[in-house]
Amino acid sequence: MLADEIEVTTCRMNPDSRLGPVLEAAICGPRHLFRIVEREAQGRQPGTTVRLYLREDVGLGEEWSCLTVLERVLGIAEFTTTVRDGRRENVWNAGVPKFPPPRFAAAFGRDAVGTAVWAGAPAGAQVIWCHSAGAVLVDGLLVEAEPARGVLSRQGRLWGAVVNLSGAFAPRRLSVDRRRILGDVSGVLEGLLAEAAKELVHSRSELPGFEWLGSVAERNPRLSDLVAIEIIRSGRRLEYGGVEFGASRGGCFPPDPHVLPGSTARERGRYGLIHPMAENPPDEVLLWRLLAHRPNAALEQLSVVCPELRGVREVRPALPSDADFFARRESTRWRWRRAVTRRWLEELGTYLGLTLEDAVVRAAELRVILLDHRGVARALAADSSRLGLLDGNGLGEFLETDRPVTVTDLVTTAEGARLDIPAVIALMKSLGLRVPQPVGALALAAENDRLLRAAIRPRGGAPYWVGPGGTVPAGNLAMASLWAGRPVSEVSGYIEAHGLKTDADHLPEVPSNETIEFLKLEYGGDERWLPRTEVIPPAHLLLTAGTTGLPLREVVRRMRGLGFEIPPLPADAGPEDLELLAGNPDVLLRPPGPVDYQHLLDGATRQRSLASVIDRYRAYGFDIPLRYPESPSRLDREVFTIDGPLRWEGLPTDGTVPYARLAEAADQLRMNRSELLRHLESRGLTVSCRRIPAGIPLGRGPEVLRMAREWEQSPEACGRAGLTILLDLADHTGAPITQVASWLRELGAPVPDLADTIWAALRRVPMADPSL
Repeated sequence: MLADEIEVTTCRMNPDSRLGPVLEAAICGPRHLFRIVEREAQGRQPGTTVRLYLREDVGLGEEWSCLTVLERVLGIAEFTTTVRDGRRENVWNAGVPKFPPPRFAAAFGRDAVGTAVWAGAPAGAQVIWCHSAGAVLVDGLLVEAEPARGVLSRQGRLWGAVVNLSGAFAPRRLSVDRRRILGDVSGVLEGLLAEAAKELVHSRSELPGFEWLGSVAERNPRLSDLVAIEIIRSGRRLEYGGVEFGASRGGCFPPDPHVLPGSTARERGRYGLIHPMAENPPDEVLLWRLLAHRPNAALEQLSVVCPELRGVREVRPALPSDADFFARRESTRWRWRRAVTRRWLEELGTYLGLTLEDAVVRAAELRVILLDHRGVARALAADSSRLGLLDGNGLGEFLETDRPVTVTDLVTTAEGARLDIPAVIALMKSLGLRVPQPVGALALAAENDRLLRAAIRPRGGAPYWVGPGGTVPAGNLAMASLWAGRPVSEVSGYIEAHGLKTDADHLPEVPSNETIEFLKLEYGGDERWLPRTEVIPPAHLLLTAGTTGLPLREVVRRMRGLGFEIPPLPADAGPEDLELLAGNPDVLLRPPGPVDYQHLLDGATRQRSLASVIDRYRAYGFDIPLRYPESPSRLDREVFTIDGPLRWEGLPTDGTVPYARLAEAADQLRMNRSELLRHLESRGLTVSCRRIPAGIPLGRGPEVLRMAREWEQSPEACGRAGLTILLDLADHTGAPITQVASWLRELGAPVPDLADTIWAALRRVPMADPSL
């Protein structure tokens, strides 16, 4: 409210032009009774005066006036209204929108300037489309609408349009101060705006343009969607930065100026107003947009590698809010989303005015999650509580992969959701997941058979249950035998009757607890069974000797008796070598390796030289190609250290040194690259290539080298957006994308097979849906 008390003084003129009495009423607050008092028997002039005794917290200070208040809250007057305050005057024409001056623009949002009015609006409703900002009005006065859902932004106001509700469309209840609508009017607003959008799209108005749709989508995605749907249906073309976007096929995707390679609007899209992106788009997003805007040169390049792209049917036209399913806003920029969780889907659904079920179906349609959207829709329609299993109970992984269901998936989901296996199988099938019959049969059998369950259950941190046709490890078999009190041969035969194999060779018929200790691999808080298909880690022998108190030679004898392959051990092997033999807290190294060079170099200390570290690894059977001298040169000491100019992290001893790393190190050392290359080769190392690959255009070598270095440093991030990187380099160098990929591989970047990359992306491209 604006005032604590209102005083009304009025004098009415009768039909015969005679003045009536002067009446006065003082109203002290909402729902207060008030008395009407006659001040004079006959007035001197007709009219009404309203005096407000203002509240102290209104905060306009010296600027306070009736005109100031009306400029702030009155958007559309019912009748022509003229207000004067000293020399200031403002006029509201009846039914004509009048937006606030700049100093009060925040009340309506920033710069609310109307450009198009819905001519066909029904009585009691007005819609004015704006370049930016917007508002909801009731009887022409600004109000806040709650809850903030659907076409209402998070602040409970519109963006991109002003809607005035009156008459039959006026909300039934307002707060006492008329600042807020009491009740949900988002449905009413959406219905009006959807109808208004049809007229807007077919009008000659400058709205809606691509930039406007993108700007509205950042604050009010649902409203932007309503207009975009009409644009798609009408076939209207959009333009941004000199580039045309065909909406009937491609829809409206605000990040398009950033996504599409070679676009003159691309840099503007990255740093301008529309969804500025902080990184390159994932391959599936790029391929979707290239297919949506075909023909184009980039798609033709990819089609040379994967000719099947030429036969791809129509893709799903984009809606502006689709960007929210692929990217998230961070401060003033957007980043492509990497993980899908139920909580994110809930928040996104609330923001877009969707139920959680609808958000999941929409994500499936967009292939953000790889569940069949029709199956999801049917499953959730039957029982929406099934959605609770989509995160954290074994089904979460299926939000991002469409691999077949495993026994591990069934059992962990059943345990987490407290369901039986048949219910989980039915649920997964209803969601469109593939549950192979042998998998379901084995999981069902293990649910009711404690011995079988003990045999296929993983040990400690081991991630997977044994599946159909798999081999039950010796440790599992011994543990099941010990638990059931039955001989190993009997337990083995029982398990094999269920279609499984067993690793029973060399196991004693009646295992003991000591047998179990020898068979389990335990280190760094994790434990799992030793596989007999691999050499035993030397560190396991040293650790077992320590935990059992047995001499190392006795541990070796017993492990050999259990059928394990024993690695070479130096005569003086002891616990002081454990630090070298553990690659990280959860991995024990197995000869012949590989060993990460960073771990190897980190083993060198003042007490132990790098040459002696290498000798120690070789004594345990590890293959270390590095030949480091007992008397190293100055260059040796500079290069072969974890803090030196040559980056060693992630480089295994059986790998090659990427030329991109060598070039970076040579630049830091201020030495010739070929000289550093010869030095590394003299020390037994192999480099991915001997020089910058031939064919790279003059002046483009540094760019290709920089990209190889970035890809080699961040293979996962670059791999997600690899097609954009390769197309950019192909455009800059004038070379085919296959040649660019070959150059990067020569320089040491782990660029995957292009055809495989394109196929993987194509599986995630949203395809057209006739229901749109």
